[in-house]
Amino acid sequence: MRNKTNAMRKHIFFYFCLLLAISGFSQAVTSPSASLYAQNTSNQDASGFSISGFNPTTTLLVTVGLVNPPSGTTLRFNTTTGISASIGYTITSNFTRISFTGTQSNINTVLSSMKINIDQYLVISILQ
Repeated sequence: MRNKTNAMRKHIFFYFCLLLAISGFSQAVTSPSASLYAQNTSNQDASGFSISGFNPTTTLLVTVGLVNPPSGTTLRFNTTTGISASIGYTITSNFTRISFTGTQSNINTVLSSMKINIDQYLVISILQ
């Protein structure tokens, strides 16, 4: 019985992998190379992130955030056209974490306008 159960699991796993391959899941998140940011400097370019492979008319939910950022480190979008902040977030101010919805095209436009503000620390690749 145990051998049949293990064989069944292997077949289910195989068919699941085959289904994934056939389905062509091609959604992706692209991130930039590691970056250095100057101390005590606002509005430094933090672009280079994008999403791809989604239906162009589908409304997507995206979260952008800094993990354990040094004090005074924030992000900001210069462009917010076509997106809506999730409840509890303000899209037009500095943030360390934000969730918002929009189409793939609008989200990519907003991500390309992302800026980082560094208060007192040199930050190495905090966006990765």
